[in-house]
Amino acid sequence: MFKSKQMGVISSLLVSAVAIVVVLWVGSQQQALISIFKSKQIDQRFLAMKLAKQRLMQFAVLQPEIYQTNSDSTLRPAGKMPSLGYFPCPDLDGDGLLLNTESSCGNPYDSLAPNPDATGFVPDPELSSGGENCDGTSPCMGFLPSRFKSRFVYFGKPAKYYLVVDERFAYQSAYYNTGSSQYFTPLSVDTIESASTPLGLSLDNTDGYIALLIDAGNNGLSPENQDGDRFFISPSAPVALSQSNDDSDLIVGITWEEWKLLIARRLCIEAMRWKGEGEFTGLSTEQHWAKSFNDSNPALPEYNPFGSGVESWISSCTFK
Repeated sequence: MFKSKQMGVISSLLVSAVAIVVVLWVGSQQQALISIFKSKQIDQRFLAMKLAKQRLMQFAVLQPEIYQTNSDSTLRPAGKMPSLGYFPCPDLDGDGLLLNTESSCGNPYDSLAPNPDATGFVPDPELSSGGENCDGTSPCMGFLPSRFKSRFVYFGKPAKYYLVVDERFAYQSAYYNTGSSQYFTPLSVDTIESASTPLGLSLDNTDGYIALLIDAGNNGLSPENQDGDRFFISPSAPVALSQSNDDSDLIVGITWEEWKLLIARRLCIEAMRWKGEGEFTGLSTEQHWAKSFNDSNPALPEYNPFGSGVESWISSCTFK
């Protein structure tokens, strides 16, 4: 009888031990499944952001084609056609459109400003009009526009991603056009790289970014990404990603080097046309958007010094 009771106790202990092991195993598998699920969610968010980035890059490299006509479908002269390389201004009120004051943006770098790191990018964090995010109570933030309907350009859902841009690369920046003619000069690599103005944005302590897309997750921007300066943080290491969830700020950036490579690919091919290389006949300044500006005579309506050096930069292209 004693042995029978002893066997019963042992059996109970074994059952309890097995139950504990099973619970622990199920718990570990559940955590693994949760981690996998979170990882897939983050992967999907990154893929969607990369698609939006690709559309931004396409917008930049196809500027002359997108804006080659006026709103009445009349072909613009070369001197009023924007050059390639620009990104849209941010949408301040989240309606997906660029209306009224949103259609122009600017915030030139100012090394003498009280906080120089709050200058050199758009939207201007000190802007106090234009939308709920820009009411003067906190640093202004803007979104990637949803669409330009008349231009058949679509980026995505309204207010889905925040957009921050080095202000020299913002289309219709009030500081980089010829005023009434609305001609936006070719962005000169030599001019930008020789300037004292740093490339405007830093991501994860790395400079050299000219545009950032931010998915703020379910609970809005992290404090370090809405404090009004040019420094932004995103989880990037595998460990950080595995611990992240839909509340994390995920950021995809466009670097200066990426931009240069993309623009060079187009300009080096197109230069054959305006320089008269191969089978092409050379074009005059009135016939091509990349030449229709003057960087030395302020009296001319097409005067725009920011394009200085474009042709010399392209002259290093080689053609087979």
